[in-house]
Amino acid sequence: AVAVGPIPLGSGACLAPQPPAAGQRDAAEIKQLLGRIRPFEEPEALVLVCQRLTQLLQQEGNEESNLNLLMQHGAVPIVEMLQVTDPALLREVLKMVNQLAKGSQVAQEIFATVGLIPGVIKFARSQDLPHLRREAATFISRLCKTSERSLQMLVACGGLEALADLVAHDYYNNRDLVWLALDSLDKIFQSAWQNGRHNDFCRILAKHGLCGHLCMLVD
Repeated sequence: AVAVGPIPLGSGACLAPQPPAAGQRDAAEIKQLLGRIRPFEEPEALVLVCQRLTQLLQQEGNEESNLNLLMQHGAVPIVEMLQVTDPALLREVLKMVNQLAKGSQVAQEIFATVGLIPGVIKFARSQDLPHLRREAATFISRLCKTSERSLQMLVACGGLEALADLVAHDYYNNRDLVWLALDSLDKIFQSAWQNGRHNDFCRILAKHGLCGHLCMLVD
């Protein structure tokens, strides 16, 4: 038998295809998962899709590229998913939204463009489930802390009413929600004083019952 040595690279022989880089694999998987986000699919299957997308957004090294890919192809489908009624699925959708919004002004601006901000903050109402209110409060807090523009977008989308609703919650059972709301209001008024809008904001908040809610907190 004749021993066969290694094939020289310059011989023109076909080499075995190399596996794609991790970033390429993630991109392909994200596109596949986004194609499965449809409100009429089974909630259990969509929960798994949202959980996997959230995991991909948290991966070190590819966070920015995965975020950009999701925002390019997934913003509108995510907005549509906020119309579902299954509580477990809604929670996973809101978790994914919060991961997308984490410190990213670009993502938050896209959210404002496609109508996602009011779609999320509506879950701050007292009649919604506690875990949904918590995700909504986290989203509001991130908008207030990212940039001046993000804060302005929140106010323009009804954020003041949502914050008044959060402060109205039972403090002893919802301390984290109330403190998130108070911290967000502090950020909003710091900005309002600089822009001379504090009187307008006070009137809006008073209209939505914030004064009474604050009195209940200190009682």
